[in-house]
Amino acid sequence: MIASTPTPNPGVSLSGLSNQKFFNVPEAAAFIRVSDKSIRRLINKGRIRFVPFGTRIVIDRDDLIGFMEGLKTTKGSKVINTKRLPQPKASDRHLIRESRSIKSV
Repeated sequence: MIASTPTPNPGVSLSGLSNQKFFNVPEAAAFIRVSDKSIRRLINKGRIRFVPFGTRIVIDRDDLIGFMEGLKTTKGSKVINTKRLPQPKASDRHLIRESRSIKSV
């Protein structure tokens, strides 16, 4: 099964968002075309700045643009999978065992 791209909140119109300075979560999601859940996840990870306003979350348009600018890459650059760290080579595994034994002493 092929995973689909999350769709923005269908209840938010994109027409007036380009002139707004501040967004709520659904508007921010529509602005960068991701799901509300993705925006909340980015906020929880500290990747997007926000202002708590009572029980609401307010996001500055410039912070969203800055976040997207930080994701830009150049042609030919390697895409990095941030979820998996490279595994040590078999020849280096003895170093890991040695460092563990030093810590336990």
